[in-house]
Amino acid sequence: AAPFEPVNGSTAEIVVASSNALGAGDLATLDRLERRIDRLDEVSAVRPEGVAANGQAAIALVVTPISPSSDEAEPLVDRIRDEISSADFTAGVVAELTGELAVQVDTASANADANRLTALLVNLVVLVMLFLVFRSVLAPFVTLLPAVLVLVVAGGVIGVASDAGLFDVSPVTQALFTVL
Repeated sequence: AAPFEPVNGSTAEIVVASSNALGAGDLATLDRLERRIDRLDEVSAVRPEGVAANGQAAIALVVTPISPSSDEAEPLVDRIRDEISSADFTAGVVAELTGELAVQVDTASANADANRLTALLVNLVVLVMLFLVFRSVLAPFVTLLPAVLVLVVAGGVIGVASDAGLFDVSPVTQALFTVL
């Protein structure tokens, strides 16, 4: 028997739902959507998983060899979501992408936004504290300049060394490095 999920890669689900039973037109639209997504290069297969007993929801499984943590994951999720948003479902029918791939891409995006905000707030608090201590506008910037230069240079060195395979870098490294 074939495996339900890829050994290397991930899956996502297309969920189509309505407060009323899905009509034949909506199911046909879902079928066309499945075929369009199946034609994407990064997609191994799209399988209909069925319709709910009350007829108000349907699910399709998208299988891809792409790992949720790879650089290709976010563009693939965006392409699938573009296909879903261009599908011509009737009014009141909602179609969304969920599952392992979509959730991990969305989580990574939210974490990146949070890391940027954390870095901004930490730097702002440090600047305010240094301004209060030195009672000068220029002194806090002169004090932080070496730390910023070290962050930029060390970040580049760590990135090159990691890309060369010298060691693995945790996703948390950048956030901690910025705070330190």
